[in-house]
Amino acid sequence: MKPFFQRVILISIIFFGGCRTANTGLVFPREDGTFEIISRGYTETGAMSRAVRQAEKTCKERFGTYIVLDRSLTYHGILSPEANKIENSIGNSIGSLTHSRVPSASTSEDYKATLITRCEPLPPGALKT
Repeated sequence: MKPFFQRVILISIIFFGGCRTANTGLVFPREDGTFEIISRGYTETGAMSRAVRQAEKTCKERFGTYIVLDRSLTYHGILSPEANKIENSIGNSIGSLTHSRVPSASTSEDYKATLITRCEPLPPGALKT
C-alpha cells in the first residue's frame, strides 16, 4: 500500500508542478556580453514587468545596473488582443454578479516580452557596505 501512495504523491507533484507558472523570465547570455530575457504573462504590462524585474536581478547579481538595448512584445493568445480584453471584461462582470469563476480563454502565455540588455557597472560609491 505504501508504494501506491508514493506514486500518487509523485504524480500529483509532477502534474501540479507543471501547472505552475514561473515568476521570472528566462535569461540567455549572448556571445557579445548582452542578455536576452524572455518573459510571458496574461497582460502586456505583466509580461514586460516580469522581464524588467529579471533584468534588474541579473545585473544586480553582477553588481551593476541594466541598460535596455532592444525590446519587443508579441501577443500569442487564442483571441485577438481586443477580443481578449472584451472577453475578460464580460467574464469578470458575470463572475461578480454570480459570485462564481467564469472560465477564460486568457492564459499566462498570452503575451511574450523580449528584452536585450547589457549590464553596466555601478558608479563608484553606489554600493553600500
